[in-house]
Amino acid sequence: MKSKLSPRNVQRRREGTVRAKVGSLKYAAMKIGCSLPTLYDLIQGGKLRSYHIGRAHRVSEQAVADCIALLERESAQERPARRTPPWGSRSPLAE
Repeated sequence: MKSKLSPRNVQRRREGTVRAKVGSLKYAAMKIGCSLPTLYDLIQGGKLRSYHIGRAHRVSEQAVADCIALLERESAQERPARRTPPWGSRSPLAE
């Protein structure tokens, strides 16, 4: 059964301003820029720290920031160093 949306919530949804609560997994996924299943993978992989309060699964702001920094470091290490093309720094198409 679907719940009815108030006119205010309908307006927020149209404007794209539906908010997730700080500390929720939905909020963490929004901050990191990933889906909830990907967020669960990050938690299972030990890249994102989380905790429980009762049945609620929570993530701190610091844990989100640490996870983003870790993902950025991993991404930088995966990229090969940029090589200079054989014709030098100038593009042959620029002439």
